[in-house]
Amino acid sequence: MDLIALVEAHGRRQHGLVARTQLQELGASRDQVFRLRSRGVLQDTPWRGVYRCVGAPETRHQHLMAACLVNGRATVVSHRSALAFHGLHLPGVEEIIEVTAPRPASARTDGVIVHRAWRLDPFFVHERDGFLVTRIDRTLIDCGAVLAPAELAEVIEQSFVRKRTTPSRLMHWACTLDAPRRLGPPAVRAYLETRAMQTTLPDSILEVRAADLCREAGIPEPVFQFEVTIGDRTYRIDMSWPEIMFAVEVEGWEFHTDLWQWEYDRIRRSDLELLGWRVIQVTYRQVVDHPRETAATIRRHVERRQTEWAALAAMHSLGA
Repeated sequence: MDLIALVEAHGRRQHGLVARTQLQELGASRDQVFRLRSRGVLQDTPWRGVYRCVGAPETRHQHLMAACLVNGRATVVSHRSALAFHGLHLPGVEEIIEVTAPRPASARTDGVIVHRAWRLDPFFVHERDGFLVTRIDRTLIDCGAVLAPAELAEVIEQSFVRKRTTPSRLMHWACTLDAPRRLGPPAVRAYLETRAMQTTLPDSILEVRAADLCREAGIPEPVFQFEVTIGDRTYRIDMSWPEIMFAVEVEGWEFHTDLWQWEYDRIRRSDLELLGWRVIQVTYRQVVDHPRETAATIRRHVERRQTEWAALAAMHSLGA
C-alpha cells in the first residue's frame, strides 16, 4: 500500500485527520510530508502537527479528534464531551471540547479544556467511533467536578432512564474513586444520598425542562405542583392549566416497580377525570429526547381544551 493510501486510511478512522507523528510512524520523511501538503493531499489546520485530509468536512467530531491527537495517543474524551457518546444530553455543553490527557505530556490547545492525570485506569476507558472515551460511571463522576448540581442531577437521571448505569453501581465507583482534592466523587455521592430518600424524579429537573419546552413552543405557561382536593384526598399535579382543567403528568421512569404506586396513580387519574379534568401523561424520555413532538402534542391538547371551554362559556352566556 502506498503512502497516500495509508494516509487516507488513517483519515477515515480519525474523522479526516492525521498527525505528524503518525506520518512518521508510517515511514514518511519530512520531504514526503512536504510534497503531500504541496499537492493538496494534506491541508494545514489550526492545530499544531495535525493535518486534514483533502475533502474531509470540518465537524465537531473532527475538532474533538484534533484535541486528542495534539495531546498524545493516550488522550481520552471525558467530562462533558463524553456525555453525548453515552446518549446523554445537556443544553449548552454541545460545543465544549473537553479531554483528559496524561501528565506531563499534554499540551495547551486553544478552545480545548484539558484535564491532566498521571494515570487513567484502562478499565474506565473504551473505544467509541474512533475515540477513546471514559465509561459512563467515570464520565458522570468527572462531570461532578464541572457541572452545577442541577445539571449533574439531570445527566445522572438520564443515565438511569436509559439504563446506562444504576444508582448502586454509580455510588460504588463514586466511593472507590473518592480522594483528597477530587471534586467529582463527593458531588455524585451527595446527589445519590439525597436521591435515596426520594421516591420520584426531583421536581426541579422536570419543571425546568417542561417550562423551557412550553416557552419555546409558545404554550401558555403552566402551573407546577397544583393541588386539587377531592374528598379527603389532595393531589399534586406535575403541570396544569387550572383555568381549563387540563393536566400533564410526567412519568420519571419507564415503568412502575411498585404495584401500590401504580394503583394509586390510576385512582388519582380517575378521580381527576370524574371532577372534569382532562389528564394526559408524557414520559421523561419524551421530554428529553423528543421535545418538539411532545410540545406539539401538549399544544394541541391545550388548544382543544381552550376551544371546548370557550364553547361552554358561550352556551352558559346564551342560557343566562
